[in-house]
Amino acid sequence: MTGKASKRGKDPVIYGFLAGVLGVVGDEIVHWVAVYFNIARSTTGHYLSQLMFPHQPVVLSKLLLGEFTHFFAGGIMGLALLLIFFVSGSRFGVIKGIGWGLALWILHVAIIPNLISLRPYIHRTFNEALVDMGAHIAWGAITALFLLYIFFKQSDKLIKDAVKSANICLLEKLTNNIIKGRFSIRSKR
Repeated sequence: MTGKASKRGKDPVIYGFLAGVLGVVGDEIVHWVAVYFNIARSTTGHYLSQLMFPHQPVVLSKLLLGEFTHFFAGGIMGLALLLIFFVSGSRFGVIKGIGWGLALWILHVAIIPNLISLRPYIHRTFNEALVDMGAHIAWGAITALFLLYIFFKQSDKLIKDAVKSANICLLEKLTNNIIKGRFSIRSKR
């Protein structure tokens, strides 16, 4: 890791944290859209503020502290996802990101609330659990795509070149068949 990334001037800690923060932006968009359309009644910021200040009303300062905590935790988890990529490779990176996001969703929805002895003032509903799941999937996909773009550009270039050449071959076959009056695309073996 140290050789390739540092030679290109990319600090894994900075970019891993930034990837996680960008993933949280996607997570927040999912949450706030769900709140706007009355699918859910709270965001992760509301929820985290209740974990920090149980049985107290959520005011703007507490909501902002909850949102800051969410962004900070997302950045740290982005570092963890980058570590997963460095250990296991970047193949199926988006799927790994979504899997990591879903593992964090389980931690966020099922494990952490049950570790807190004081029950939060805001209780999660079924819809909010589903919105959380979608938000964590978005976080995992966005974070993984950013990390793959920044740190694994060379392998992505090889994949993109292969897809491009396959598309050109497919386009040539399609064009030739249309000109010849045939509309099926079958390779001759």
